[in-house]
Amino acid sequence: RLPIPDGRAEGFQARSSDVRCGGLYAGFRVRCDIPLPELTSADDRVSRLGGRCIDIAIRDLAQAQAADALPPGYTPVDGTCALAHHVGRQWVRLDDDIHSAIDARARIDVWVPRGYPRFDLRHTLLNQLLPRCISGDGFLPLHGSAVGVDGRAFAFVGPSGSGKSTLAACFASLGSDSLGDDCAMVSRGPDGAWNVSPTYAGFRLGAGGVRDEIRDRDIDTGHRESPHEEGGPVSKQRVGRTFPLAAASLPLGAVYLLGAPQRNTVATTGSPTTLGIRRLPAADAVAALIENSFRASIDRAALRDALGTTAAVARTVPVFALPRAAGIGQLRGFCAALFDVFATLR
Repeated sequence: RLPIPDGRAEGFQARSSDVRCGGLYAGFRVRCDIPLPELTSADDRVSRLGGRCIDIAIRDLAQAQAADALPPGYTPVDGTCALAHHVGRQWVRLDDDIHSAIDARARIDVWVPRGYPRFDLRHTLLNQLLPRCISGDGFLPLHGSAVGVDGRAFAFVGPSGSGKSTLAACFASLGSDSLGDDCAMVSRGPDGAWNVSPTYAGFRLGAGGVRDEIRDRDIDTGHRESPHEEGGPVSKQRVGRTFPLAAASLPLGAVYLLGAPQRNTVATTGSPTTLGIRRLPAADAVAALIENSFRASIDRAALRDALGTTAAVARTVPVFALPRAAGIGQLRGFCAALFDVFATLR
């Protein structure tokens, strides 16, 4: 056990047993010290999950610093995330503010500064720490959004700001089921196929365009999100919680790597040629999936496991490069054309 005081962070104490029942995420039951309203309630499906449960404890960063219990050093993996192995656990540091110790598919201890905004903390838990906690042992958490179309899942991956959430939200507004925002959780199903498990409904979008349209729908149905959380404005809002979340995992039909905006007029009939879609060679597909997945470990065995899973996905699931529409005026036609492309992938 870590030599850290067991007290919870100020303002994040569990008030009742109900608070520590956050809901379902990618087939795992999540229990947390703060409510996670984005997650669907743990209903009768929980009985089929067995011991698949993840506990999240929110702790006071100042106590860990005072006890000198944080890792002495981290290995950066991108501009905002760094990893370490310390006292038998995997550690993740995000934006230099949040330190987390992870027991794979079991527990996350999160040390946060006092007064840390809850909206930002929920975003970190849902879109950074839970994907990393589940990663490994056959699970591949892709940094992307996913939708269900005609009984199959289609994932859109790419770096932050590439339009993953906007594209998925547009599909949802046209009647597709949502499978998750910011993380497409891929794992092998009982039949050997690679599936995407639903995480939570809604999309975190910047101002304008699709967000404003979806927000108006949410307001009409009584699901308005506040533009201010914890006393300050946020650049993105979570909208679209009224759109349906897929009830179960769906087989992964294809992965689309979002590229530079397509400035020309987007065709309204879909074909790979008219939309500028090209399938990536196997080596490029593996590299794209690795680059756009969540990592929680720098351990060599864990990296070998992740590489093996990624290569297995790339061998059986097509990965395409996809230029994206430049603006909302083209986006709906772009999505309508992609529906035609999806139908050809059988």
